[in-house]
Amino acid sequence: MADVSFLPTLPDSDVQRTTQTIIQISDPSPGLSAEALKILQNEILEIQRRPEAWGLVIPLLNHENPQVQFFGAHTIQVKIVRDWASFPENNVAALRDLLLQLTVHALVTGKLGVITRKLFVAICALAHKIVPYNTEQWPNWIVHCTEVFSRAGVQTASLLDFLAIVSEEVTTTDLIGVHKDNMRMVCKDSTPVVLAAVSTTLASGNGRPEKHVAAALNCFKAWLPFWTVDDTNVVLPALYSLLNSEEELIFVATSDLLQELLDSSGTYSKHQSAVGHLVEPLLVWFDARGHQILARSIQDGIVGNASHSACKLLVTLGENWASELCENIVNGTLMSLAPPYMTVLNQPPKPKAQLVQGYLQLTLGYTGLPGYFGVDEETSELTNSFWYLLQEALWEATWADSQSMIADPREVSKSVYVELVKILQRKCTYPPEGHGWLRDQVDRFQAYRRDIGDTLINAFYVIRDDMLGYFIDTLVNDISAQKTTGGGWESAESTLHCISSIQEALNYETTIHLHRLFNPTLIQSLPSTGTPRLRLTVLNLLGSYASWFTYEPPESSKIVAPAGPSKVEMLLAAVGYVVSSLPDPTLSVQAALALRDLCDANRKMLAPHITAFGELHDNLSRIPDAERSKVLQSISSVIEALPPAEQVHPIENMGRPIVQKLVDVLNSPNAPPVDTRAIIVLQLETLAGVARGLTRLSDDIVDIDDEVQGQAVVRSIHNAREDRGISEFREEILAVLGRCVEMAGHDASIGQAINELVKSITALPGDITILTLPAPPILSLICRALQRQITASWLALATTLFSQMKQPVPFPISGPPTEEKSQREAEIAQQYAREAEEGKNVVRQALSMFLSITLPFFSNGQKAMDDNPDIVQGFFSLLDAVSLNFVELLYELPENVLDAVVQCSLQSMALQERYSLIAACRFLAKFIQGSAARDSLEQQRQQFNARYGKAIMRTVLVGLAGVSPRSATPNLVDLLSALLVRCVSEAPRWLKELMAEDSLGESKAGPDEKEKFLKAVIGTKSNKKIREAANQFALVARGLEGTSFGYATASN
Repeated sequence: MADVSFLPTLPDSDVQRTTQTIIQISDPSPGLSAEALKILQNEILEIQRRPEAWGLVIPLLNHENPQVQFFGAHTIQVKIVRDWASFPENNVAALRDLLLQLTVHALVTGKLGVITRKLFVAICALAHKIVPYNTEQWPNWIVHCTEVFSRAGVQTASLLDFLAIVSEEVTTTDLIGVHKDNMRMVCKDSTPVVLAAVSTTLASGNGRPEKHVAAALNCFKAWLPFWTVDDTNVVLPALYSLLNSEEELIFVATSDLLQELLDSSGTYSKHQSAVGHLVEPLLVWFDARGHQILARSIQDGIVGNASHSACKLLVTLGENWASELCENIVNGTLMSLAPPYMTVLNQPPKPKAQLVQGYLQLTLGYTGLPGYFGVDEETSELTNSFWYLLQEALWEATWADSQSMIADPREVSKSVYVELVKILQRKCTYPPEGHGWLRDQVDRFQAYRRDIGDTLINAFYVIRDDMLGYFIDTLVNDISAQKTTGGGWESAESTLHCISSIQEALNYETTIHLHRLFNPTLIQSLPSTGTPRLRLTVLNLLGSYASWFTYEPPESSKIVAPAGPSKVEMLLAAVGYVVSSLPDPTLSVQAALALRDLCDANRKMLAPHITAFGELHDNLSRIPDAERSKVLQSISSVIEALPPAEQVHPIENMGRPIVQKLVDVLNSPNAPPVDTRAIIVLQLETLAGVARGLTRLSDDIVDIDDEVQGQAVVRSIHNAREDRGISEFREEILAVLGRCVEMAGHDASIGQAINELVKSITALPGDITILTLPAPPILSLICRALQRQITASWLALATTLFSQMKQPVPFPISGPPTEEKSQREAEIAQQYAREAEEGKNVVRQALSMFLSITLPFFSNGQKAMDDNPDIVQGFFSLLDAVSLNFVELLYELPENVLDAVVQCSLQSMALQERYSLIAACRFLAKFIQGSAARDSLEQQRQQFNARYGKAIMRTVLVGLAGVSPRSATPNLVDLLSALLVRCVSEAPRWLKELMAEDSLGESKAGPDEKEKFLKAVIGTKSNKKIREAANQFALVARGLEGTSFGYATASN
């Protein structure tokens, strides 16, 4: 009998009251309110916290109510974990013996598993408190516990459950360093005992109760981190024998364990012995049993748990050993298994190629399970990842010619993927209309189709262009069959989806089949009414392949376009199909997107046909309002391909009605506010679409100071901008934009629409269009908007415009030196200096206005920052842009304004809101770095450092020491690094003074740690060394050194 004299003795009344409280909580009466229940819960937790709670353990465990018993087991675990520091050391052995006796009693008296498992966890918790620090106090604790349980006659299943929990608790402990190593070493030393218990149970197989075998499998799985390859090999024959079990629970558990072994990064990983012990036996087993399991699933019309698990095992094998499968795909050598596996599997030797190809056929079978995924079956998607990994392995495979090769491996691989493509095309086919699927079933099937698209890309890399030819042949046959029989379009839609999915993998230079696909005859044979799913897929296809129409293969290409319609004719047929779908509300979104893609990619080819787009504009009223912006963007992109002078009138004709609509709405006193806002947003979005369409393609964008042709293009745009009509139109846009800003007020939707319009209608100098608005008046509008209400969106817009005001440095003019070239370079330099100064003046004035508006907002103290983190981030992002492009302007600010900016930064760095803190750190780091990079700012920089440097350094150190969230440490370290590297003479002095002042809040860093930190960072310019030292200092200062949490967050 264990000694219990060290436990407090409680009056029976206290135990009874505690028991009644537990029962009330676990089974509350209907009349007990939520508030009363919470009071009871707090009361029981308070009882558990008291030192006397040790005395509750035995009475509670002996109670007849299982809920009370569980609380008793939970209490001893909690006391060990939380109150160990106050537990007398001379009573440790007595507590250990008592806990083991209580556990044995619970096991032999048949208490619920949830209670015995809690006691197992308590034993592990006690071991974690004793063994890592003094192994002699509880030598071989795992073996000791096992012997105690065995002598007491504890069932095998319970013993194995205990051992599984031991491994789980050791592998997830928060111990680190040598203490964790001590615990792991005990586990390592205990593996022979655990292995004997597991292997004995598994070896008897079906002769043992099911729960014993399941417990053995679970235990072996839990101990995977500690097994060696030899340990695992002892058990594998028994596992293969259990794979033949008719008990679903045993089969699934065995399969799961083998999957863990295959995935394990420890036991086998890519250990070569795994081929003989895992890969080859499993290939033989799948050859013998896998096809039977699949056939039974197909026959029964349902994939049961065992078949689903078999598929998972099949895929896991392939995912981890795809290269091994590739190597043997045509290897005629017989596969000879080791004797233990030959005995268990009892199969005659077969060629490796036969087994590998059989494996691939089985995987194809699961990929092509009958029925629709998400409705009839949930298994086929498991194989998708394997086909990707197999394709990668095939790419890397290098087959050496040998007599053992029975076929060409490339042809065999290709035939497998050809079969896969046929299966996937069938699997992604929708059922006929009226299928009655639920919304979530439709959503799952759509997601499955997207995943199939990725798998088809993998197949394309094996089959190449023949795959596209197969799809187009299938499509032609589907269209022909539909016309003949009048059936549905489901197969054609599926084929079109497949073609659309592989677009990104195609090389237009070598593809020969797309001329057939986009032949006007084929496009026109597709239905233009009804069949919305098919038409949506066609629209998506046309948008996906928009860039093909304008693609011209290089002269060296061996591909000759077949005779037939030109690409222009094909493009016009595609555009015509898209335009005909625009009025249909169910298709308008995808049609507008497809039209935008086609027009954007092929604007030069479509420009000669601009008249047709004029007709489209005239019929704009037939198109849903929400899609008109995309349609106008499409038309605008075609107009952009015209010479700039010819763009003016079409753009005016498109844009003026939009602006006039805005004016009418803004002037209307009777329109309901909701309708007014909706119309304003729609018109702003439409105008933004027109502006976006005029943006030139990246291939066509020229720098303002590029070669002669580029200069000519920019000059022609500037000349077109001087046109009186387009100049007045820009002024009208500015005027109506100003009125919209005034109306925006608290309406986020109008503000967002204005934001998008400004982004679309402003540009860098090299990307100017006839509609581009100058930044200064828009910045003035933003200032007016901020005066009404400070929002993050207005600040973000100002940040974008500030970045655009930085003039790009002109490229040198190519060619040999000449007087004309020198004169031109001088002119360019003068122009650059003039425009750079103009841009700086604009930013100077705008910055002054912005600060005069935003700084008073933050003058309310930290609460304003706490309540508006988005505004804080926007404010510092704006200053960030100034630091990056116009850092000298910050030094030109009045002294009190610059002081307010710095104080705001320091206040923000003291916030707990991570993103505000990070934004302030980034601004200060860029400001310090940008200042140091400009020699002309040396005097101002020194004055700034003298006034603010030490305060910034203090805020950084206080943040590292614990005020700031751990996730912001990298940004604080970056700022610290900027201070140390850019303020070489001052920063070491600040650091030493601050460390001596002991002014780092609740820092737990002592003198030695501070000195170590100073030595590590002072004098070094290595960001890496500063980062490592700062991270270590932060761990020490926060009291996290030596904890797994501390090191985990530091590594992150």
